[in-house]
Amino acid sequence: MLFMQGDLTELRELTSPRHSESAARVTHLFSAPKPIEIDGRFMEEGLIHHTRKGIHVRSKSEVIIADLLYSKGDRLRL
Repeated sequence: MLFMQGDLTELRELTSPRHSESAARVTHLFSAPKPIEIDGRFMEEGLIHHTRKGIHVRSKSEVIIADLLYSKGDRLRL
């Protein structure tokens, strides 16, 4: 329940998408997914990252971890 005193015009303006924190995020929350098949698995088109070794991963964190492991040499296999 919302109580407001005064003109509702300002409140109506705040309902527009340009005032939405969720709409401002760079996610696929408001658009259809676009999966792409890579090496037998599906990954979201805009969320494909590549490691130095050429492995496709889903997140920047995975890139960092994979690149650190790769820099340790051949004794660690990915």
